[in-house]
Amino acid sequence: MQDTCTGDKNFLKVKETIFALGLDFKILKDVTTDGGRNMSGTHKGLVGNMCEAVLETGAAKAMAIHCIIHQQTLCGKNSPISEVMNVVVQIVNYNRKIALSHRQFNNFLADIESEYPDIPYHCVIHWLSRGIV
Repeated sequence: MQDTCTGDKNFLKVKETIFALGLDFKILKDVTTDGGRNMSGTHKGLVGNMCEAVLETGAAKAMAIHCIIHQQTLCGKNSPISEVMNVVVQIVNYNRKIALSHRQFNNFLADIESEYPDIPYHCVIHWLSRGIV
């Protein structure tokens, strides 16, 4: 990119890249930025343009997240561990319960060359006890 980096110019470059990779805005779920005006503007910023592009495909509006590091810090301070564990247990159980999603997830792990070939359980039994004995 040359000259100034406006939100519109950023969006055009991102849009070019998305189409060059054969992707679609329909699958976009969230946009994370550093919070600069050209990035986070609702009408002319990158976030606003990307959310608009997602809506034009008929998909649900994408979430806008300001700097993921700040979000993690806030979550770490304000979420009791029991709430976090409940979400993790739901995700793991959902993935294990539906064979298709489990196979797709294992294929994804293989594609990214993860050190784990499957979802690692925190215990050796086939259900999550979450410390309940």
